[in-house]
Amino acid sequence: MNKNKFVTIEYNSSNKKKLSVNIFKPLDWCSNQYRSGIILFHGGGFKIGSPERFYNQSLYFASKGYVVFVPEYRTQSKDNTGPYEATYDGHYFYNWLTKKSRQFGVDKNKVIVGGASAGAQIAASIANKNIFESQNTIKPLALILYNPAINISPKGKKRDQFFRDFFIDPAKECLNNFPPCIILHGTGDDIIPIDWVSEFVRNLEGLGRDVVFKEFLNRGHGFFNINKRDKDYKKCNEYIEFFLKKRGF
Repeated sequence: MNKNKFVTIEYNSSNKKKLSVNIFKPLDWCSNQYRSGIILFHGGGFKIGSPERFYNQSLYFASKGYVVFVPEYRTQSKDNTGPYEATYDGHYFYNWLTKKSRQFGVDKNKVIVGGASAGAQIAASIANKNIFESQNTIKPLALILYNPAINISPKGKKRDQFFRDFFIDPAKECLNNFPPCIILHGTGDDIIPIDWVSEFVRNLEGLGRDVVFKEFLNRGHGFFNINKRDKDYKKCNEYIEFFLKKRGF
């Protein structure tokens, strides 16, 4: 993968703010081959963060043949907005991409959605309660969820200044048609306790859904980033690649 295959384009203008998406293409990409695409939403509690956080993962999965999209969305620090606007932008981008997928060499029925932390909440909500469902949206093929901010406990049960406010908690919606997903989480995460995520996984398993849960012993929030622990970063990539290839995605 080389930097010539990394481009940035505008995809929307929300509230008079232009939003952009970084697109990573495989070296052998051509517009008339419709392959799988991966969308990755960065984390940051809807307050901070940028697409650059997924730069290394994007390069990796593009090198494996996927077209990878890392969109910008509105955050509190840049736009004085909250979870609703961030979620709206994420859903808007997903629908925008499925409608324009052919121009990027992507099969609209093979779009995998992922994210980290708050970005994982956006990804899961697209699969479970898309804001634009009335427009006959296509469900994601699969989900990649890094320490997802889901199944959040009621206020007062645990002090939390990060994710108490949210627009859609996908774990609290109907899970009967939840797509295949892989979840990667650290047992030492003090921002999103693993108990929240473990309960969500048990609920999916109880419904017979296809879920792979990878726990990383004593790892904290954001453990999958290359600058935190290179070994964990590589292991996450390997787990995700195996998960996708095993299912023919």
